Amino acid sequence: MVFILKALLVFYNLVLTSTLLFFGLRGSTASADGVLALFLFPVVIYFFSVGIGKFLAVRGLSTIKKLTFGFSLATTSVWFLSSLWVAGSSEYLFVLLIAPLPIYFWGVATARFIRSLKGSSKKPKEKEEPVIKEEEKEEALAPTQMVSEDQVNEPSRRDFLKRIGSIGLGILVWSLLNPKQAGAAFFGSVPGPGTVALKDTTDTKIDPAIKSPTDAYGITEIDEDAPNIYYGFINKDGKWYILKETESDSDFSYRYVKGDTDFPSNWGSRKTRTDYNYFDQTF
Repeated sequence: MVFILKALLVFYNLVLTSTLLFFGLRGSTASADGVLALFLFPVVIYFFSVGIGKFLAVRGLSTIKKLTFGFSLATTSVWFLSSLWVAGSSEYLFVLLIAPLPIYFWGVATARFIRSLKGSSKKPKEKEEPVIKEEEKEEALAPTQMVSEDQVNEPSRRDFLKRIGSIGLGILVWSLLNPKQAGAAFFGSVPGPGTVALKDTTDTKIDPAIKSPTDAYGITEIDEDAPNIYYGFINKDGKWYILKETESDSDFSYRYVKGDTDFPSNWGSRKTRTDYNYFDQTF
């Protein structure tokens, strides 16, 4: 209700002062009318900036309202009181016509004064620090330390899993094809006389002597350039291959390119070359 009343006052005062200023400047021949129009001009500017500010966010409107508010308050108050003082019985209608002007400005000034009093009366209360026992301090600190350690270790854990996903594949294949050597390597034991036979899905025995195409290659370069990660492998004879890992929407794809000589030059062109292919098409 207050907002609607204030909006009506702004609209009424804007129309009133604009009309008086327009007709005063248009048909004014006396110096008194010119002075009155000059005093009404800042009032019109104030109400115009208030009306524009209700619909548009224009820079500088708050400054204009601050500069014209005090002058408008004084001007409209003096004009109303002087008109009321000298008004005859036939001029009270004009006094009532301009009464909303000082009423609006004094209402705004009173509301600002009341808000300033309320703001100054609200003093921040001093918070009393609760007494915490030593046992409670230790219990409160323990979960915090655990959370911070998890947060710190999370990026390194993700990088570790990435490297395991690419490098560890070769170790896994090697351990499956050479179970005796794998057991000795990981557990420090000497293989016994027993043998292990590998079979495929058709129950056909697999010769453990069959090697993977990437056996005897060692990793020598890694380049993390999101969304791609490049891994460079080379063997003792100078043959090489490059593995490109690409992450897209939490999915990973792996493409390969290989060669027999000059690994440094081919590694230098790893990001621009277009001959990456699937594993079975490369090896």
